[in-house]
Amino acid sequence: MLNCHEVFGGIPSPPRRNPVLPICWEHPLSLPQTTPAAASRSARWGLVAVLLVGTATRLLACFLWSEDLTLDRDAYLGIARNITAGNGFCTPETTTPTAYRPPVYPISLGIFFAVFPENIAVAVLNIAAGLATICGVWILMKQWWQPPLRQWLAAGFAIALDPLLLRYTAQPMTECLFTTLTVWTLVGVSSFFREGEAPAEPLRDNMLDPTSGSAGASPSPFLTGLLAGLAILCRPTLLPFIGLMTVI
Repeated sequence: MLNCHEVFGGIPSPPRRNPVLPICWEHPLSLPQTTPAAASRSARWGLVAVLLVGTATRLLACFLWSEDLTLDRDAYLGIARNITAGNGFCTPETTTPTAYRPPVYPISLGIFFAVFPENIAVAVLNIAAGLATICGVWILMKQWWQPPLRQWLAAGFAIALDPLLLRYTAQPMTECLFTTLTVWTLVGVSSFFREGEAPAEPLRDNMLDPTSGSAGASPSPFLTGLLAGLAILCRPTLLPFIGLMTVI
């Protein structure tokens, strides 16, 4: 005897199932909870948004104060020109060696002068330093507080829109590079205080993934010491704080 499906040539279709959403069983009537993958994607896009805002505001600062990019208030540009010309670390427009200014910033400028025009070199170096500062603060937030994403974004935008950092981006001065070196030194130093709480993660995952449980990886002790030394050679004002941390 033929059944109805054989008579009409139909094939029974499987029942349709709705996708299963994660449910908070402590409060079963509440909205579905955010999955780790979704939180990780949100953190990635949040960091991208902060970096884009930081880049745009720094480019705007360099455009508004473009004349200041080559205004050599502290002789850094003159020393960098001597380095690029092969005269060494000398007083501007002379071949007399000098120790009047700390070396890291003018040496960095001299390297960039070999690739870019002077005004572009200053802008590229300071903008890159500003973006690296944002990433360092992002990691520090994860290491110490592991806050909700909105607080991460608040910290990132505070650095991206900081008026002093924006103003110094358009000047050949040490503030932007020194801030970067100091922040990344703190990233390394803070890992010593967090050591042993959780296994280390790759630095990229630590920066982007708010769902992982560890305080995350950081620069090695050697690299941390190198960053601290560069920060001191960029602005010696950091030296007393390094000594204080050594005592503590």
